[in-house]
Amino acid sequence: MYSNWFMIDSTPPKLTDWIQAGGTIIAIIAAIIGFVKLFIKDRQHEKEISSLTQIAAAQESNLKKVQSLLKESQKQTMEFIIQTGEMQKSNSLYKRHLEVLGETMADNKAHQSKMIQIKKAERKNEILPRFKMGGFSHMNINVNMQLQLVKNVAYFETYNNDPRSGITLSPQMPKGKSIGTNETIAFNGMISGEFSILRDYQPTPRLIGEILFRNEDKDLYRQVITRSGAGFEIGQPEEAFI
Repeated sequence: MYSNWFMIDSTPPKLTDWIQAGGTIIAIIAAIIGFVKLFIKDRQHEKEISSLTQIAAAQESNLKKVQSLLKESQKQTMEFIIQTGEMQKSNSLYKRHLEVLGETMADNKAHQSKMIQIKKAERKNEILPRFKMGGFSHMNINVNMQLQLVKNVAYFETYNNDPRSGITLSPQMPKGKSIGTNETIAFNGMISGEFSILRDYQPTPRLIGEILFRNEDKDLYRQVITRSGAGFEIGQPEEAFI
């Protein structure tokens, strides 16, 4: 291109022309280098922008995942709260059911206990032995007494004298001996001190002693013997606990 230019202008180029041409070439080269640098920078910017875009996209994707997980967690939490409430209600109902069952069982047990006590009382009343005064006599200081069994069966246990009575009686029957209905136990004894059966009138009952015996089920009972007025009486049978 420069040779054609020289051909058109036959005047030899001057030094200044060479310098100007060199400057032009340098400018062109500099422009090319600048363009290349700008192109490289643009490419770098594109890469950076692309990288940032990818990072942003990745972050957005992660954010969506986090949001999705958060929603799922909230959903599960709400479901757990609902289930917990239902479980608490169910547990409360189950607890009340057990309480009612326990109360029912306690009532049944109390009822059964009462029924057992009633049956025991009925049984004791059914087989209850009872003695009555069968006879009483004396001659001087000697005393004889008979106790007759009115009903059921009794097992003689012992006889206890009251030392304040002035009369000492001894049963003519061994311990554990069975007595049937209408059978009697004989007692022989003595009057001590100044006690007189005929002369001493007692306006209030005076204890003479007590007989102890057992029923068929081996429950222990007692009946007390007292002097009332000028005679002798025997009380009702009472369960004894000794």
